[in-house]
Parts: sequence; structure tokens; C-alpha cells
Amino acid sequence: MISRAGVFFPTRLLLLMLLMTFTITACADLFRGNLFENLDGPPDASELMGKYLNADGTVSTANAGKFVDAVAEAAESSKFYKNLSSSDRQKLNGALADVYNDPGVATADKQAASVLAAEVLIRGTDAGETINNVADVLTSNLGGDSFNDPGALMDLIIPAGAKGDPVAIKKILDDLVLAADAYDYLGESLNDSPPPSGVNMAETAQKAAVAIAVKKLVDDPGIGSTGDLAADIVAGSVSSTELDNFPGDTTNLENILAAGGLSGVFGGV
Repeated sequence: MISRAGVFFPTRLLLLMLLMTFTITACADLFRGNLFENLDGPPDASELMGKYLNADGTVSTANAGKFVDAVAEAAESSKFYKNLSSSDRQKLNGALADVYNDPGVATADKQAASVLAAEVLIRGTDAGETINNVADVLTSNLGGDSFNDPGALMDLIIPAGAKGDPVAIKKILDDLVLAADAYDYLGESLNDSPPPSGVNMAETAQKAAVAIAVKKLVDDPGIGSTGDLAADIVAGSVSSTELDNFPGDTTNLENILAAGGLSGVFGGV
């Protein structure tokens, strides 16, 4: 059991991610193409949700495939993510989660929904910037001093605008945990189905690794919640250890890594 007197950061987990040779950039497009880029722009999230969602914000099984296709088409333009408000991101993520959790929806649509659900939380947000910062640290420090000082590591990966702000940091952690839920479904689906077409699975795997790593950290009984972890990050009470139960069950993540050509990242641990 990890004591709340100090929050332990899973350095071992982050070092393992180094093997993945991150190539994420903030401007990378998950879905290729720019259908709306030189026009007026794609339909916004509110318009799409107004067209396909029920009054309670859910998506019916009958509309699920059309809704996912419409979001995916709009998301071909970077303007779609730039125009998303924080509230629309949360509503859209919830609607897409309805789709990938609906047993009546075709697997291909559920997979596409899971990738999109994570993207609306990551693309153009502090959560996405945090992922990019993790990539920068892992590729530039190569296991250097920052990994021996988790407080310094936190200072490097938390976006400047969120530093010292427990509410902003909690929001980052909450978004990454929700993204991890979407990636968990995607990884589970890969037990029986091929990866979704048109998706850069190497990039998706890299994002999934960070999101799932954060979720594992938050779920540790010595931490308890995103709010607790955010408060400890602000207080600087983050210390380093190897979590005894890591990597634990990483089957879903391993499936995503394999689909992205990164199989065996956790092998031999």
C-alpha cells in the first residue's frame, strides 16, 4: 500500500514508454485529409449533436453509425478541434462513449467512436499538450536526471498555463482518464477484430500509452482520485518508486501497441 504522505510516481512505467520512440506532434492529424480546410469549415460539434443525439444527449443504436461518420468527416479538418468548447468536448466524448459501449452497434463504428472520443479530449487541449510534453521529455532526456526527480518531471510535462493550479491539473488528469476508457475499449476490440481503417495506429498507441499510464496511476490505492493527485502535484509531494503491481494487466494496451507496430514494449519486465 502506498502512503498518502507522499504520492509515488511510476518512473518505471515512463521509462518503459521510452522504448516506443515517440513521434507525437501537436499538429499531427489522426484522420488524414482536409475536406473542409479551405472552405467555411466543418459543421461544429453542437450542430452534429443536435442532428444525431436524443434529447437526453445519448445516441440511438440506429443513428450511431451515421453520427460517427459525420464526426469523423468533420474531424478531417483541424478547424473542428479548434472550434470545440470545453463543454462540447465533454458532451461529444460522452455521446461517442455511448456508441462504443452499445452492444448493438457494429464493431467498426464502435472502434471509430472510441478513437474519436479520445481525440476530442486530447486534440488542442492541455491533456494533449501534456502528452506531447511527455514525448519531448522521453526522447530528449533518455532516462536522465528528470526521472530521478518526479517533482521536476511533473514541472516539465504539465503545461505552463496549468502549473500550480490544482483545478487545471485535475482537468488534465480527468481528460486523460476518460481517454484511457476509450482506448481500453479499442484494445479489447482488437482481440477479435482488425484495427479500424484510416487510423494511424502508431500515433494512437503512443497516446493510449500515456492515457492508460495516467489511469493506472490514479487508480492506485495510494492515490485515490485525480483531485488527490492534482493536489499533490501542486504541493510537490510526488516521490519515486516502482509500483509493485506494474505493469499488471496491460492486455488492451498491448493489443493497441501491436496494431501500431510497437509490440513487446512491456515484454521482459
